[in-house]
Amino acid sequence: MNIWLMTTEYPPFYGGGIGTYCHNTAKLLNAHGHQVRVIVPDSNLDVAIDESVREGVIVYRFKPGLNKIYNNMGYMAALSYDFADHIENLITKVGRPDIIETQEYGGIAYFLLHRKKQLNSLLIDIPISLNLHTPKFIIDEIGQGPQFKFPDFWIGELEKFSILSADVVISPSQYLVEQISDRMKVNLSNVHVIPNPYSVDSVEIFDNYVSDDMVFFGRAHYPKGLDQLISFLKEFWDTGLKSKLRVIGSDGFFSVKNSSFTDYLKKKYKKYVDNGFIKFEGLVPQKEAFEIISEAKVVFVPSLFESFSYAVVEAMARGKLVMASDSGGQREIIDNQVNGFLFDIHDFNSFEKNFSKILELTDSEIISMGLEARDKISKFCSYELVYEKKINLWENVIRSNPKQNNRKYPFIHEFDLKKNTSDENLIRDEIDDLLSVVIPYYNMGPWIQETLDSLMEVSYNDLEIIIVNDGSNDEYSIEVLNEIEKLYPVKLIHKKNGGLANARNEGVKHARGKYLAFLDADDKVATEYYTKAINILKAYDNVSFVGCWTQYFDGSNGMWITWNPEPPYFLVHNSVNSSALVYKKRDFILHGQNDPKMVYGMEDYESAISMVEANCRGVVITEPLFIYRIRPDSMSRQFNVDNQTYLYRLITDKHREFYSMFSFEIFNILNSNGPAYSFDNPSF
Repeated sequence: MNIWLMTTEYPPFYGGGIGTYCHNTAKLLNAHGHQVRVIVPDSNLDVAIDESVREGVIVYRFKPGLNKIYNNMGYMAALSYDFADHIENLITKVGRPDIIETQEYGGIAYFLLHRKKQLNSLLIDIPISLNLHTPKFIIDEIGQGPQFKFPDFWIGELEKFSILSADVVISPSQYLVEQISDRMKVNLSNVHVIPNPYSVDSVEIFDNYVSDDMVFFGRAHYPKGLDQLISFLKEFWDTGLKSKLRVIGSDGFFSVKNSSFTDYLKKKYKKYVDNGFIKFEGLVPQKEAFEIISEAKVVFVPSLFESFSYAVVEAMARGKLVMASDSGGQREIIDNQVNGFLFDIHDFNSFEKNFSKILELTDSEIISMGLEARDKISKFCSYELVYEKKINLWENVIRSNPKQNNRKYPFIHEFDLKKNTSDENLIRDEIDDLLSVVIPYYNMGPWIQETLDSLMEVSYNDLEIIIVNDGSNDEYSIEVLNEIEKLYPVKLIHKKNGGLANARNEGVKHARGKYLAFLDADDKVATEYYTKAINILKAYDNVSFVGCWTQYFDGSNGMWITWNPEPPYFLVHNSVNSSALVYKKRDFILHGQNDPKMVYGMEDYESAISMVEANCRGVVITEPLFIYRIRPDSMSRQFNVDNQTYLYRLITDKHREFYSMFSFEIFNILNSNGPAYSFDNPSF
């Protein structure tokens, strides 16, 4: 089997949980005769790409930041896009893999999965397996970090989409499945729980010497529970305990105190640091760390959240007695008081009860429990056991051929507010496959022909073009309209001036197609836009409209990156090219007609909100297929703070129930990032 692993960490320059997992996984797959290719970014490269073979594994490293997309997106989102480009380029160069495995952390699989779901021919047949590690959206919550601040909030959204979109999801613990399910409010009962692999055979065992020292093994980072551990231990130090705590691991930033976490702890527990009870070793070489652990009486892993603790596994594999919190996958590894100890990190009495038992153990009893711990890891994380479970699962996924066997597009947030906003009687007979393009026109003579020329070039052939003249009073623009009827296959509708919303709605009344698109009279579309959009609309029962990225021209050469219109962010700020969407016409008529009250603009944004509220969902093609002219006198250029806040007021008033449903998230997004008109791209 040809297997590709996408990861942000891979040795030799990473020693974290993801890197440890990928190294062990690549090693065991290679040992069973599979061809393994690891795709990993490496900012230290002197070249754009370096591919080498290490221990039988092909390691493909690429230098992040070189792709021009980094100019248009924040780092993690751009890295995800970069990954997708490299995967596609590799497929073109060396052929397709049988399966691709990726992590969820950082949302690195977001764009790869988006492209697959949007019917990318290179990816659609390749199963994508996602191995859960530690989602940022959970760690930011547990760690009191800036959970709703951009880009942190958006990275969490990318992770959630990745989890829901993969063909198969593997979790190293049931605990992690429960934690993600709870926060995402989805049923993840179909996730497969397979422990991360680890081999005790190659573990160097030091003399089972037992000192009085205690060791904290893990990053000095709030979610790791070090603060709580020290607060518990000081109760013992104050009553005569002489054992010292050695803290092994890199330092982390504690945002709520605007300080490194180690500095925060040194100040908070200064008395115990000064008296020698706590020694911060920092990040030490791996061999030295294991030597320190080997001498310890007990190794603490007191995490507030842990998906699958390699710190626990590595200590137990070395025959050490581990005392860990029960807030993590370690509770599925440690058999309490048999091969280690578990306690409730939120309850001092639980800690006191278990730690007191450890203090009563003899050295031989500690060594005996350590041997039990090593034996547990040799079985629980066995290469053979993990390999058999994973390969059987992958073979089943490959046989099932996941190519479009699900007509539901994955959306992060599901809700039930569906209601009709228009009468069913407005629905007329539709012509299958016909796309009706409605162009509102008001004194747009200088630009309309360029717009129509772009429509003449589109690859979608079944097209009707409807121009709605909204009472133009410019003589030149009226003359251009008269000429257009002779030069282009268009249907021309004349009406009294009533504004953009009325013009769009009037055009829809004359549209005969099953599909509908709006295009302003000074903009253009790329050749493939409508073909790709309608293919997506046909493929998914739960998708009602499709957008794309926006390429500026004339007054700018920039690009607007747009995103799937999902609450809560979509309720705060427009994330789609809402003036040039492609719809299932029926859904637009029932739920998305433009509101004439939106006289200063945002009528297209409000329309999209109405549709999403009615569960008529939308997706964004991750390509710049809409070409938007920058004109200083356009409606959008007339926005100011006052008319924007007025329009937001109209929107929120009209959709009070929808906004109320996400009020907690909306409040925190605005509180963390400022008013909606002050930001544009949540990935930065």
